[in-house]
Amino acid sequence: MKTAYDINGPARGRTFDPQARMTEAQAEHLRALSERLGEPFDGSLSERQAARRIAALEEIAD
Repeated sequence: MKTAYDINGPARGRTFDPQARMTEAQAEHLRALSERLGEPFDGSLSERQAARRIAALEEIAD
């Protein structure tokens, strides 16, 4: 499953503000993936870090 947060998908080339915290949508998706896979959830990630973490967890989930 791929989402808009997949850095190799639709969000590729997007400019991320390095200071911006992850969005609520990212946090919800990341929390759900983390729980499903038994991985730790880090709520302090930046928007870019969250996009990368989501992509990595989706790779594991597939």
